Amino acid sequence: MIRGFGVRMTTPRLPEWLVRVIVVLAIPAVACFGYYALEDAGEAQSAWGPAVILAYPMALIGFIGLAMALLSPSSSRLKYGLWTLCILVPALFFLWVRA
Repeated sequence: MIRGFGVRMTTPRLPEWLVRVIVVLAIPAVACFGYYALEDAGEAQSAWGPAVILAYPMALIGFIGLAMALLSPSSSRLKYGLWTLCILVPALFFLWVRA
């Protein structure tokens, strides 16, 4: 308890049902974005096809990781750098493939 206030500090937490809804909506969205990115890049028959499909989920994982690192009570420049790299590498890959 905080001295003098009588209030307990708790960490904010999403309800479990909301996390399930987010996951249920995100999985098809990731598949759709991967498919349309593949079609848009015109790489369906090339060796770059799997990399194009996996680039969007990797960027999404990087974004989630960066958000979690920013919300974490302990800050680490290494975490920030690695999660930012997980966002930038797929983004630069998409720019390169589309050029």
